[in-house]
Amino acid sequence: MELDLLEYKPDPRDAMDGRTVYFYMDGTIADLYGVPNVFQRLDNNDATAYRDAAPIPEYVNMMHQFKEMGYRIGIITAGSRFPPNTPRDVKDKMNEETEANKIEWLKDKGLWGIIDTFQFVPYGTSKYEVAEDKTGILVDDEDKVLNQWFSDRIKAVNKNKAIH
Repeated sequence: MELDLLEYKPDPRDAMDGRTVYFYMDGTIADLYGVPNVFQRLDNNDATAYRDAAPIPEYVNMMHQFKEMGYRIGIITAGSRFPPNTPRDVKDKMNEETEANKIEWLKDKGLWGIIDTFQFVPYGTSKYEVAEDKTGILVDDEDKVLNQWFSDRIKAVNKNKAIH
C-alpha cells in the first residue's frame, strides 16, 4: 500500500517492535538531480556529484521524526549508473568513491548518527531483496522501486521539482 506523506500516521507499536523506515538517498533525501551537470559528471565518473547534492528538507525532517518516535532508520542506496561498455575496474573504482561520498554526505548533514543500518548496493538491485526488515517502510522517489516493495511505502516528491 502506498502511503501519502501528509496522511501517514505512524503506529507507535511499530516503533516498539523495532520496525525500520528505509530512505533512499538520490532524489529522496539528497537532491542529486539538482546538482548542475549531474549526468555529465556521473558519465565522466565524477562521484563528487553525490557529495554536492543539497538535502531535501521535508525528508530529512521525516527521518528525524521517525527516529524520535522510536523507529529504526535505514539507508538503502545504490552505486552509480554507468555508460554502456564501462570497464569493470572503472565501475569498481566509481562505486567505491560513490559509497565514500554518500557516507561523507550523511556525516556532513548530521544524519550518520541517527542511522541504524546503511546498505550500499549495486545500481539496479532490488531494495526489498536486500532489506533486513521485510516489514519496513520505504521512502523513495521512483515508482518502479516502490512497486517492488512489499510493505508500506511513501512516495517521495521533491516539492521544488513537482509539476503543479
